[in-house]
Order: sequence, then structure tokens, then C-alpha cells
Amino acid sequence: DRPVKFAITGDAVRVGSRDATVLALVINELISNSLTHGLSAEGGRVEIAALLTDTMVTVDVRDDGPTHPPPPTSHSSGLGLQIIETLVNEDLGGSFQLIREESGQWMCARVQFPQRVITDDE
Repeated sequence: DRPVKFAITGDAVRVGSRDATVLALVINELISNSLTHGLSAEGGRVEIAALLTDTMVTVDVRDDGPTHPPPPTSHSSGLGLQIIETLVNEDLGGSFQLIREESGQWMCARVQFPQRVITDDE
């Protein structure tokens, strides 16, 4: 067992049931990737943050593990990341990117997609 601290911050975001299902799959896979590939044997920290603007939803999943591979230069190479990219691009109509933060300590997986009007049947 290794200690992992989780923090969830940000804006309250309301999405339809279909987008919520896709977003849940994406966030689950990103957290799994952080635990499997990002954090060291000593543990670490995983942060999930949501930001809502007038037109876009941004969800960042960050970890402070030391074992990050360099971000891919174009499309993601791992199967899990390819699945995430496909779900975000095709189902959410958004974008996915991996960002190594300037300090070099944090890796951020960023999901951005358009905010949609929620109807009563969603």
C-alpha cells in the first residue's frame, strides 16, 4: 500500500447523462493512469479540477509522480490514452492533451469540451 492523497476542486459542472457517462470513463482512466504510471512507490498526490466558462468545460487530472514519460508530440501512443482521446474528440466534441507543467513536478491531463444546454430528457 502506498499513500495517495486526492483533491477535487473547481466549479460545479452540469452535463447531460451521455456526456456524464463519457466523462466518468475518461476521468476513471486518467486516475488509473496516474496511479499506475505517474506515482512512485512512495505514493503522491492526484488532483482533479473542473473549470466552467461561458462556452467550455475544462477538466484537469494532475499528479506529482516522478515517473512521467515525455508527453507525446502528436497523438497519444498508449491504448488507454488513445481511448481517452477518441472519447473526448468524438463523443464530447472536445480536445485532450498532456501537459508537463513548467516545474517539471506535475503532469496534467487536460480535457476540454463545449458546454451544452441540458434538456429535460437528459
